[in-house]
Order: sequence, then structure tokens, then C-alpha cells
Amino acid sequence: MPRAPLSDVDIDIGRESISVSRAGYSKQLILGTSKNSDYREYFGIGQVEEDYAQGSPEHTKAKAIFDQEEHNDSIAIHSITYDPDASTDPDTPTKLTTELDELIKEHADWYFLHSTAQRNADIEALSDWTDGKLSMFITTSDDVDFVNGFHDTRSTMRTSLYYHPTDLQFAERMTGRWGVEDPGTITWKFKGVTGSSVVNLSPAEIKELHSNNVNTYIKKQGKEQTSEGFVVNGDFIDSVHGQDFIEMRMSEETQTMLQNRNKVPYSSGGIALIVGVVKKVLQEAFDQGIILENEGGNPSFTITAPSITDASPEDRKARKLPPVLFNYQREGAVHTATITGRVAV
Repeated sequence: MPRAPLSDVDIDIGRESISVSRAGYSKQLILGTSKNSDYREYFGIGQVEEDYAQGSPEHTKAKAIFDQEEHNDSIAIHSITYDPDASTDPDTPTKLTTELDELIKEHADWYFLHSTAQRNADIEALSDWTDGKLSMFITTSDDVDFVNGFHDTRSTMRTSLYYHPTDLQFAERMTGRWGVEDPGTITWKFKGVTGSSVVNLSPAEIKELHSNNVNTYIKKQGKEQTSEGFVVNGDFIDSVHGQDFIEMRMSEETQTMLQNRNKVPYSSGGIALIVGVVKKVLQEAFDQGIILENEGGNPSFTITAPSITDASPEDRKARKLPPVLFNYQREGAVHTATITGRVAV
């Protein structure tokens, strides 16, 4: 999640340290804009209707999630009044991001962000807010020119754009159905949803979307499916999801070990305990299909443990262990294939 719950463990895979709970890892937050209503978790559309009328933007997005054949047990909604078209004192997207800054001080146990504010400026602001945090902003736009130009000004792995001219709830349907699957077990291409229709685009138009790292919904060989699984920087949703899973699990497992032992000694033995947690999590990621199997049939990861002699006097005084380093190779997924045959006469 963006910064909480509190943790004594910094996990860094190319960005800021994080802390996140397993329970909230696939949870979706809808940032609503129809009224002021505090954060609440909902376990079905009936509960949503206690706070949001049918047809309201919050209800519409929640229903798109709960309508899926498989979906989260619960979602979260937090809403504010937001009127960018007011004749006097119109709201700006800064109101959305400021609200999120305040929200995560108390409620940060979620991963996928959606918003009922979907103007171009809203999408830009929410994408910028999500960048650098342990969360993903999944959204839909009906403006093809906007989505095709989005990555010209932003290169983020924290936003995934879907283009759909008639269904602005497509991202909620997609994430509602497939965000619950364990990271590493799926790719987000080839996937269908309940309640939407395919777009009417030419092959050239779809190719242009893909060249700009934008996804859409199409039919191939009679099957309705997502055309790709990109994030804005050209990486893939499942790869980012898998990387975040490793960070989340490593932080959680290390924190639990520190809390449950009387103490972890500042010694070679203490380092070995930390290394054991790292290995356990990387093995779990391998078992889920996040980490590649090498030619020898083993997980493609390495762990480099520091020597206790590497610790500086300052680190010893602060009881801060030198970094344990690891790297791994992604398993990934096949999205295209070439098959070449020859006919003998």
C-alpha cells in the first residue's frame, strides 16, 4: 500500500521503501466524487446501496466489480464532493490527490485504485499520485487521442490504461475479475469480463493503441478478450503485480520474524535468519510463477548476504543490518508466437 501499516523493514526494488499487508493486497479502492462519505469496506452490492443510490457513480463502479463471476470478497469506497464544472470556484484534480494523501494516513490497506473522476486531467493527476507508491491505478478513457498520447508525457509502471468508447467501467470489471488471482498465475491479456462489449476498431487502430501501451477489448476467433496487458511504460500488469507481491511478502515475513523472536542477534546468525526469510519468499514467488525456472530446473534467483564485518560502527550503534541483496529473473508469459513450417514435395 502507499505507506502503511508501520514496518521496521525496508524492501527496495528500485523505488521507495514500503509496507503492506497480505489482506489488502488485491483490494480495490473506488475514490468517489458524488458526495462526502468516509472510507468504508463493502462485502456486496447490497451494502453499497446503504450508502450510494443505484445509478450513482460509486454504485455503478462497485456493481461492475461485484457483477463479475469471481471477485474480491470486499471493496472499499471513499468519496468526496468534486465539481470541476462549477460556475464559481470549480474543483481541480488537486482536490483528489490531496484527499488521497489524507486517506492513506488511516486507510492504506488497498492496492488497486479506481476513480469516478475520469476526465483527462483527473487521470493525469491520479496517475502522478500513484507513481512511486505500492499501488496501481487502473482506469478507462473514451478519448482515443488522449490515451494514445499519454505515455509521451509520462512513463510509469503504476498506471494501466484501457480504451473503451462506451464502457467507462471496463477497468473495474477487468480488475474486479482478474485482480483477485494470485500474482504470477495469470497474464492480463486474453481475458474476458462480464457486462461489457468489444470495441469496434480496425487492426491498424488496435496496433496504434498497443504502440502507445494502451489496452482495449476485442474479439479474436470468436472470443471476447483484452487485447494486451500493458502498463504505461510498456511493462506488463502481471510483472508489476508480481514484483509488488515479492516486496509485500518480504516485508511482512521479515517484520513477523522480528516481532515473534525474543531477539534477532546482531551476528552472522542474525543475518542467516534474515536471509532465510528472503529465500522463503523468493521460493514462494517461484512456486506461483513469478520467478523463472532455469535450465537446471531451479529458481532463477540469487541472494547475497553481507558479512557481519561489513557493518559500520554507526550501523551497529543504530542496530541497522547491512543490506541483504537479491535478484531474480521474471518468468513472464507468452503473448505472441511465430510458428514456421515447411512442406516437402
